[in-house]
Amino acid sequence: MKQFLLFLIASSFSLQCSKQTQRPISLSNQIEAQGLIYVQGQHKKIAIIGSSSAYGIGAIPRDSSWVNRLKRYYKGLGIIDTIYNLAISGTTTYWGMPTGFVPPKHVVVHGIVYDRSKLQPDSSHNISKALSFNPDVVIINYPSNDIGDDYLMREEYLFNLRTMCKDVLTAGKKCYVTTTQPRDYMSAREKDTLYIARDSILTEYGIHSLNFYDPIVDPKGIPSNPTTLNINPIYDHGDGIHVNNAGHNLLFQVVVKRKIFTQY
Repeated sequence: MKQFLLFLIASSFSLQCSKQTQRPISLSNQIEAQGLIYVQGQHKKIAIIGSSSAYGIGAIPRDSSWVNRLKRYYKGLGIIDTIYNLAISGTTTYWGMPTGFVPPKHVVVHGIVYDRSKLQPDSSHNISKALSFNPDVVIINYPSNDIGDDYLMREEYLFNLRTMCKDVLTAGKKCYVTTTQPRDYMSAREKDTLYIARDSILTEYGIHSLNFYDPIVDPKGIPSNPTTLNINPIYDHGDGIHVNNAGHNLLFQVVVKRKIFTQY
């Protein structure tokens, strides 16, 4: 009996010690687990430019968009003050170009000459405006409108992305560029261009690219048959262009997993 009582006392003591050592994970430890740099009292800023995806179209309510999810996540960790979201629906990379940029007057696409001189940067929503907030990180998200408007992939779309990103780096800030996103109701040529542009962005920007294509493309899609490269139906908002809440959540996860505040 005496031995049994001693066993109970020892077990109770061990259980109490175990409970005392199981302390909740501190906020700083949560941050470190994400590979982030935590400095007490230091709040960072993110600026985002782009079109309807970053604006939040498809998310209902808009609070469920990938940008607003990102804002809640980093604010919850005490990492950021805010996100300056300058995205505007329906825009292309020309809108986001630096203030003072002069668009080309003559661009030849499939044998047709186009005048781009009217595609002036929007000084209220462009990369220059984004940098005026002195952000630590800038995310550029123009996923498909350029290709849908028949802009040249290399000479216009990729050139414009590169120009904007260069301005960010010159300012001493970190720049992340999202890939294209799949889109329904495009020609096979346009869908193929979106796919090729995805590869180009991943190759050029490496760890500073955000792959928004793969998580939401129809898994039945085959690159050799571009007509099949649509949005996965379970993530389609219903218009074949934008993603729903579940799709926005996937895009949010892409950014979080990239650990954009890690020092590299």
